[in-house]
This record gives sequence, C-alpha cells and structure tokens, in this order.
Amino acid sequence: MTDLTSIEIFPDLLALIPKDVAVGYHVLPLSYEGSSVRIALPLACDNQVIDDISFYLGRPVIAEYFTREIITEALQTFYDVTEIDLAKAASGEPAPANNAGKPVDDNSAANPQAQVSSRYAGDSSAVVTADRIITQAVRMGASDIHVEPYEKFMRVRYRLDGVLHEVEQIK
Repeated sequence: MTDLTSIEIFPDLLALIPKDVAVGYHVLPLSYEGSSVRIALPLACDNQVIDDISFYLGRPVIAEYFTREIITEALQTFYDVTEIDLAKAASGEPAPANNAGKPVDDNSAANPQAQVSSRYAGDSSAVVTADRIITQAVRMGASDIHVEPYEKFMRVRYRLDGVLHEVEQIK
C-alpha cells in the first residue's frame, strides 16, 4: 500500500491518538486488529516509538512501515495537519491544542526529549532521566511513580487508574 489517503479511517480510531501525538511521533492509526491497533510508522523508526504508542494506547500495536512523505500526506488529510504543525514538531516547539481542545503544556510537546536535552544540556544523565520519568508520568496522568532498583537494572512503574504498569527498565 503506497497511498494512505485513500483508505477509510474511522473517527473513533483517529481519536485514539490525538493530533499532537500523531504529529510528534509521525504516526497514524490505521485499523483495529482484535485487541491491537495497526499503526503507520516511518521507515526509519526505532522501537521506542512503538513502545511509547503502545503504552499511550494501553494496548499492543502492530507496526506497518511507510515513507515519511506518505505518512505526512496522510496526517495532513486525516488530522488537518499544516506545514507549520510539522515544522513545530520537527523543531521541538510546543504543539497546538490537541483534539480534545485542551491546551498542551510545554512538557507534552511533540518532542519532549529535545526539550529535556536543551533544558539540561550541561547536567548529568540522571537529571535528564528523572525529568523524563516525571514528565511522562504527568502526561500519562499517573498518581504514583515507582522506581525500583535491582542488581542490574532499575524498573519504573506508574500507577494509572489504581493499577501499576511497568513503563521502562533502565540498565
């Protein structure tokens, strides 16, 4: 498949991934596959994006890879993304209001890692890691953050709706 603009994507599926998240990660939900969601990703995409989207959705994702240009065209079609939105996402500037109409704060912009990196350019990686963990917890609406040290790694879990979810293992 080379043209994503000609497929039908239902509004409830688009609502799963708000515009600011879709533009920031350059992804597009395509369809439901049982309890999973099939998403379009750029060809040069790392596994962290898949993990982030899966965590955001609270369900597994099935990745389907396309060129960046094809995904950009589809984002413009389905989310009414403008060239300005894309430029802001690429530069790490704060994203516009999301689909729910809620303003997006600086910490949930399209490229949070770029903001953290510039904010703590001279600081140690521990400061950057702590800021990333806290920022992601706030963005996800976590009530607790559990950082559990083990011999060879550290496990990070967030409490969401009363249930602890493992979000990362830091080695």
